[in-house]
Amino acid sequence: FPVTIELRISYLCLCFALLLQVFKRTNEMSSISINQCSDFSRFNFSNKDMSGFNAHMSVFENANFRNATLTGAILSGATFTNAKMSYANIDNALLRSAKLNNAVMTNAKLTKSDLTKTYARCVELSRADLTCAILKNVDFKFGYFMDANFSGADLTDADLSNTNLRNANFTGAILTRTKFNDGGIVTGK
Repeated sequence: FPVTIELRISYLCLCFALLLQVFKRTNEMSSISINQCSDFSRFNFSNKDMSGFNAHMSVFENANFRNATLTGAILSGATFTNAKMSYANIDNALLRSAKLNNAVMTNAKLTKSDLTKTYARCVELSRADLTCAILKNVDFKFGYFMDANFSGADLTDADLSNTNLRNANFTGAILTRTKFNDGGIVTGK
């Protein structure tokens, strides 16, 4: 029994080492599928093409995704606490039940992405594009969304309490039971 566990750990370490070698030699990581629960904390994915990347339930704490492309990525249940994701293209991505606490996502593009039940307290999404995003039951408390575009987004049961929404655009957004109370600033369209 211990030999089996040791072999599995060795195999996973070998796979991870090979992935790192590929990653270091190229900017492209598109369509790579990672075993769930992989830990990529503090990794630098800036300027990488990770379109279609599948890393369900993985950990990306303090990781850098600045200017990365994650179009169509499957990142449900992943943890992005304190991640740097400014200017990242995360269109059509699956981020259900992800954790984005304190993530910096200034100017990020999340159009048509599914963030249902995502926990994203104190997230920075100023000037982000969330057009037609699915944001049902999302916890955005204490977030910063200045000039963010929520047009056509579904914010059913979302919590935007104590947030800065100055000049945010909610044109055509679904706001059924969305919480904006406790000092949330709602100005703009």
